[in-house]
Amino acid sequence: MIEMELAALKLTLVVGLVFIDPTDFMLTNEEDQLVRTRSKSAIGYQKLWQILLKKMESDTLTPVGIRYEMSRQYNASVPIFFKEYRSISALPPIPTTVFIAYNRRVEQHELALSKELKINLKPWFKELDQLRIQHYAQMIENSPQSRLILLPQYSHGIHQQDPILVSNAILEVLKTIGPKPK
Repeated sequence: MIEMELAALKLTLVVGLVFIDPTDFMLTNEEDQLVRTRSKSAIGYQKLWQILLKKMESDTLTPVGIRYEMSRQYNASVPIFFKEYRSISALPPIPTTVFIAYNRRVEQHELALSKELKINLKPWFKELDQLRIQHYAQMIENSPQSRLILLPQYSHGIHQQDPILVSNAILEVLKTIGPKPK
């Protein structure tokens, strides 16, 4: 995950970023509870994240390396959601593009899981989408060469759904960075 690399580098070596439909690691417990309440759902995103990571970690058909990564992410998110990222300093004014898919089509496996976990999926996603847009907009607000690109009805795999859009965004960030004068 890019957030791990940012934390490890303390943003000193990063000169540009592209986020492709990132998880909202800035989601607070209070916001998560608000999502649950407003959507009339039994659980919020933070609990779902833990459930999904545990399922993937215990799936013996999943490659060992991925299972290890799911375990690492679970440990990084319990008991404090994305605790490793809570101390990351503000994003410096570097060119950043953030793609966010929202109001997307609900997949069949999500419908089944939402029934099992008592998640009122459409309003739940809507609340989470609004918070994620707000959080990432705040993250880049002091970076004049940055942009937030909202993609209604795109899937989580934006880079697979529209690879040219993502490739062009990466190229634009690279052009913006360009060679630095000495």
